[in-house]
Amino acid sequence: MQTKLSNSLSSEGKYASVTPEMLEMMGKQAANIFIEKGISLNESISKLAAAHDDINQEQIMRVCEFANTAVYLAKHDMAKTAGESSSYPEFDLADPNRVTQELADGTKSTVTTKVDADYSKLPTKMKTSSASAEAAFEDLFTAKTAEDLDHTKDTALTEIMSAKDQLVGLRDHLSSSGEQFDMVFKEASAEFYELSKRHMMDGGTLPDIVKIAQATGGSEDEVGAVIAPVIKLLVQEKVVTASAMKIQMKSLVKVAHRTINPEHPMMKAAGAIVESSREIEKIAFGLDGVELGLKQVNAFIKEKFSAGASV
Repeated sequence: MQTKLSNSLSSEGKYASVTPEMLEMMGKQAANIFIEKGISLNESISKLAAAHDDINQEQIMRVCEFANTAVYLAKHDMAKTAGESSSYPEFDLADPNRVTQELADGTKSTVTTKVDADYSKLPTKMKTSSASAEAAFEDLFTAKTAEDLDHTKDTALTEIMSAKDQLVGLRDHLSSSGEQFDMVFKEASAEFYELSKRHMMDGGTLPDIVKIAQATGGSEDEVGAVIAPVIKLLVQEKVVTASAMKIQMKSLVKVAHRTINPEHPMMKAAGAIVESSREIEKIAFGLDGVELGLKQVNAFIKEKFSAGASV
């Protein structure tokens, strides 16, 4: 029996106008426009959001968070590719309040107040170029003679604590972004399983599901990570037996050249699983670096100031 999924893989479907995957897509699209053309995130997000009449303020906030994270990671990767040993990207953040205002007014704001300008930028403690950050750390851990010191111990402590605040701010920013991508990953995983379960109950086969996961362009390990939980739950919920799926997999070659509709909900969910897991991995790598930096700063503070200052 030909499955409903197989019949619809190459056809258009109608889906919810604003899904979690679409919010992520809008954020990344705005980030790409900013990186490639220099158009502000607020302007791009306003135009993208205007195409959805039912988009709400919470969803706009999610789009802004995705955009800010995508730009940060892109700039961080570019700095690393350019050979910089450390990177603290600086750019004007997407501001959900400004986007909401522009959507409500129907036009872009013509007056930018100081408060607006400050709100749309990174906090002061995070505004530092990779070059200045590198120089600051080099200066921080370089031994000084008494003649080199032209400031008091209290001033030095203040500067070191400021460096620590920068790292804490960066850690909080990355942690928040990680939580957002983790939410997307969990939502997409749950949706992919429910659609896969429905597909199997309608008489479909596992090769169709595997083909969709492969069509995301993910590596063998990434595709396996998408499929493994589905197989486990299908067996646990007694939707299909493991032996039956093993037999079905022998026909995988028959769907190898099948065209997959990129707008199909199963394809979107699988793509969101792969992309969000990649972003989570990048953020985890960044957090490891930040935590190492914090350990170094804390060790320096403890060594140099424990006798005369309480940190």
